[in-house]
Order: sequence, then structure tokens, then C-alpha cells
Amino acid sequence: MDAPRYDENGWRIDLVRPLARAAAFTLFATEPSARLETAVLEPAARAIGLALTVDPLKAYPHDTAPLSDAAILRAVLDGDSFAVDVRTFPIDRGLALRTEAIDVATSKGGAGMDSLVKRARRIWQIDIAPSERAALAIAAVLSSVHLAAIMPPAEGPIFGPKTARERLEA
Repeated sequence: MDAPRYDENGWRIDLVRPLARAAAFTLFATEPSARLETAVLEPAARAIGLALTVDPLKAYPHDTAPLSDAAILRAVLDGDSFAVDVRTFPIDRGLALRTEAIDVATSKGGAGMDSLVKRARRIWQIDIAPSERAALAIAAVLSSVHLAAIMPPAEGPIFGPKTARERLEA
């Protein structure tokens, strides 16, 4: 597989494809923007003991943003370093994931998460390789910043940032 390509703004040039549910935490965000900025993520990351940087560094000239994007989030959690693939795309490029999330939220008592999933305009995915714990921490941060519901990679209910933080503390 070829290395991903990025333009001069750090935006992914190659097609950003959804990951399978089992391979990622999948977030359903009402915020439509694909912006991925370290400065915006840092406060939420610090609150859970996570150091985080975005690679490549992103630029948003004239306040524009890409329709889809991907990056490696370099994370330090509990003294261990991880490079985690994060991707984002409009909800219409992940309709099967949305349908599955609505089914999960309505059948497993999603505490109103079904409503959030139905209003989502953007999907964020955090690859669980190499560390599901690091991916959960990043999901907690992105969920806080983008007001997103989190669908776990395995069976289980959809949850929000508070539950993600509680799972990290357990």
C-alpha cells in the first residue's frame, strides 16, 4: 500500500474511505467541519492526561476546510507513544455506518444518542490499531470538541465523551 499523500495545507489528497466498524471508534458529529487542529484538541486532551499532535500539520487558508481528510494523531498516554490513524468524511459517505449506529442506539438504550446520530453531518473514525485504549482517548477528545456520539468497534451501546472518559479511568 502506498503512503498517503497530502497537499501544501496538510489535507489528504487520496480518497478517504470509511473503516469497518470493527476496526475503529466511529463518531457521529453534528459539527460539519473537517478541521483537525492541535490547538483546538489540546485542552480536552490535557483534561484526560493525553498529549496530542496532528501529523501532518493542517492549515486552513481563507477559513476553508476539506470535505474529507485524514491524519496521524501522535498521542502519548500513560507514558506510551502511539501513532493513530484518524479520518473524517461527510455523513453521506458513511450511510451504512449511520444506519448501524441508529439501530444500535435504538435497540441498546442509547440515552438519546439516536437523536444525535440522526442529526450528524460528519463522521470521524479513529483506528483501534495499534492501541484501542489510545483510540478511545482520542475518541473522547474528538467527541468533546465536535459534540459527537461514539459507536464502539465491538458490540455495545453508543456513548458520549463522559462515558469514554469513565472507561479510560476504569
